[in-house]
Amino acid sequence: MATELKKQTAQYRLLHFQPDPEDGDRVCVGILLEEGRTFRVLFDKRFQKLRCIAPDFETELVSFYLRDLEDSLDRSPGEVDIALRRCVPQLLASEPRLIVTPVTEAMKLRLLARFVSPAKEPGRDVPLSSMETTVTEHMRSFLSKVAPRSTEGMLLNASPRDLFGKPLPNVTPVAFAIRGASKIVLVDGIDLRVMTPARAIRKTNTIVHTFWQYGRVQKESLFGQQPRIERIALVMNGTSPKTKPYLDAHDYALHQFNNEADVTVDTASGMNEERLRAVLATN
Repeated sequence: MATELKKQTAQYRLLHFQPDPEDGDRVCVGILLEEGRTFRVLFDKRFQKLRCIAPDFETELVSFYLRDLEDSLDRSPGEVDIALRRCVPQLLASEPRLIVTPVTEAMKLRLLARFVSPAKEPGRDVPLSSMETTVTEHMRSFLSKVAPRSTEGMLLNASPRDLFGKPLPNVTPVAFAIRGASKIVLVDGIDLRVMTPARAIRKTNTIVHTFWQYGRVQKESLFGQQPRIERIALVMNGTSPKTKPYLDAHDYALHQFNNEADVTVDTASGMNEERLRAVLATN
């Protein structure tokens, strides 16, 4: 059975590029596809995501890295890990993922559209970075496990205009909004598996400000009559890796979220998961 499954699947890895490894920003610039002992690096030479966070970076250099990786694996297909280690720190690869074979051209295009091309919501012009997309995917997966039915119809990257038909100055979108008959649930958070401590702290401050603004919306009825608003903050994966900077970012996020969120969930300890389940179940 295992042999049969292996014949029916190939592997692919997401290739993330870091213009400045010390800053921690990274974007998905390509896909390493492995079928048997054949390797192919898929990428779009326009590098639209990369241009969003590093508009002056020389994209020809990124093309060189990706082509060089493909050439190295063509020469030595059994040395995948060695070839990938040579690309660190500017080019990082995800864990392998499975895909059904044969991998058609249409499937390759879908992979590029999903992971490499800018992710846009209808009417939006601002693409999400690879890191933001990864954090969003992790939060969506967590929510679907906690309360599967409540995640149906979630609004991604929801702004005040999406929720109330009017803008709210200086308020950034939240990762998710779930509209119900009696309330609107706002969900946002940080993920210490993919964020540096400094970026997690900056994101925490942004979320806290946004939640504070939504508290004003509800208290002062800035948009007239509207459903009740409940704010959910997630701290994903708690304190991993367990270094002082990460522990500091983790504890700071919990402290700040507790000030403005209605429910703060620490996924490492399971803190408030039952409260989260109750909030989502009564939406």
